[in-house]
Amino acid sequence: MLARIPALTVGASFAVLAATAARAQSWSPVPSGLAPPARANHAGAYDVQRSRFVIFGGIVGGSLLSDTWEFDGLRWHARSPLHSPPPLLAHAMAYDAVRGRCVLFGGARATPDSSAVAETWEWDGTDWTQLRPATAPSARLGHAMAFDWVRSRVVLFGGRNAGSVHESDTWSFDGNTWTRIATSGPSARCCFDLAFDFASGRILLFGGWNQVVLGDTWDFDGTNWVQRATPLAPSARWGHRMADDLRRGVVVLHGGNGAAIETWEWGGASWSLRSTSSQAASLNAVFEFDWAVGRPTLFGGSPAGQGESDATWTYGNAIQAAVTAYGSPCPGPLGTPRLALAGPSLPWLGQSFLLQSSGSSGATLLGFGWSNTSFGAVNLPLALAPYGAPGCSLLASQELAYGIGAPSTFGVAVPYLPGVAGLTFYAQSIVLDPAANALGITSSNGLALTIGWR
Repeated sequence: MLARIPALTVGASFAVLAATAARAQSWSPVPSGLAPPARANHAGAYDVQRSRFVIFGGIVGGSLLSDTWEFDGLRWHARSPLHSPPPLLAHAMAYDAVRGRCVLFGGARATPDSSAVAETWEWDGTDWTQLRPATAPSARLGHAMAFDWVRSRVVLFGGRNAGSVHESDTWSFDGNTWTRIATSGPSARCCFDLAFDFASGRILLFGGWNQVVLGDTWDFDGTNWVQRATPLAPSARWGHRMADDLRRGVVVLHGGNGAAIETWEWGGASWSLRSTSSQAASLNAVFEFDWAVGRPTLFGGSPAGQGESDATWTYGNAIQAAVTAYGSPCPGPLGTPRLALAGPSLPWLGQSFLLQSSGSSGATLLGFGWSNTSFGAVNLPLALAPYGAPGCSLLASQELAYGIGAPSTFGVAVPYLPGVAGLTFYAQSIVLDPAANALGITSSNGLALTIGWR
C-alpha cells in the first residue's frame, strides 16, 4: 500500500500546496490514533520555535483538566511536566516569539466566576513555570490574548473578573512585567477572540458577550483601538475562535454560539463568508495557524448539541483528488489487462481507496511510481517491442510493485502527510501471459492519481 512506500513520501514541501486566496477552502479532519480527551474552554498556542501546537486544560462533563498536549502536525503527544498550572477553564494563551515561550494567564479553577485567578505561567517545551510579575491584570476568565508580531509583546484584552464584572482593559506582557497600555477601546466583554492580522500589522477583535451578544469588529495598532465598520460581517456571537492564515494573508473566524457552522475570513478591510459546512462546528475550541501543516488547525470545543469534542480539524485550500487513465493496454491470450478505480473513493489525504485490476486471468504485478516520463535513466513511455512484447509499453515508473491475483481489487492507504497533498503518482499493471509474445507479458493502461486534501 502507499502508506508503506517511503519512496512515495519524499520530496514534498509547502510549494506543492501553492495556496492562493482564490482557491476553494474547506475543513478536513485530521486522523489521529492518539488524541487528547474531549474538552472545551481550553487554551492553546502555536510554538513556532519547536513546531508544536500546545494546548492546556479545559472542561469536559463538568470536570476540569490540567493536562498538557502537543500536536506535531501529524499526531498528538501527551506531556508530563514536573510542574503545571492547576486545572483551569476559560484561560488564555499566546506564544511569545521573542522568548520562545507559550504564555498562559488567568482562567477559573471551578465553574463559578469567584474561582478566577490572576496567575501567569510559561511553557518552554519541557516544563511550566509560574511567573510572579509585580503588576498583572486582575483575576479573570473568558479573556483573550494574542502576540503582536510588530511590537514584540503579548497583548491581553477583556474578560470577566471574579466578581462577574466584565472588563475592557488592554495589557501587554514583555516576559517580566504586565503593563496596561490602553484606556479606551472596545466595550467590556468576555467570550470573544483576538488574532494578529499580518496583512495590517494589527490585532483583530470580533464579538463576544456582556449581557447581550456582540458583533463588532475592532483592531489595535499597539496604542489605539479602532472600530471597523464593514458592509458585511459575521452575525453577533460569542465562543467563536480566530486564527491567522499566514499563507493566504487572512484571519479566519469559525463557530460561535448560534453560528457554529460558519467560517468567515477577514482580508484586512472586510469580512467574507467562506463556508457554511457542518464540519468542525464548535464553540469554545482552540484555533491556531499550524506552521508545520500550513493550515489553521482547530481542536476540541462543543459542537452544537453533542457535548465536548476530541476532534482535530484543519482549514485551508482544497486540493481535488483525481484519477485519470492514460495510455493503452496490450492484449494476450489470457485477456486484455485493464486498471481502473474501484468504487467512488478517491485518493484523499489520510483515507483509503481501491484499484481494480481486470480483463486478464494471468498473474499480475501492480507497480507504483512518481513519474510517467522517466524511470531512472529510461524515458517513458517505453515501447516494449524491442524486448519481445510488441504493442505493449511501460507507462509508469516502478518504484514499488505488488504481486496480486487477477482479476482483483487492491487497497491503497494514503498516509496523512500534508506535504504530499497535490502530488501525482502513477500506477500500471504488468500481467504474466507466456503465450502472448517472446517476453511473456501484457500490460495495462496507466493511471495518474492526484492526492487530494479536502
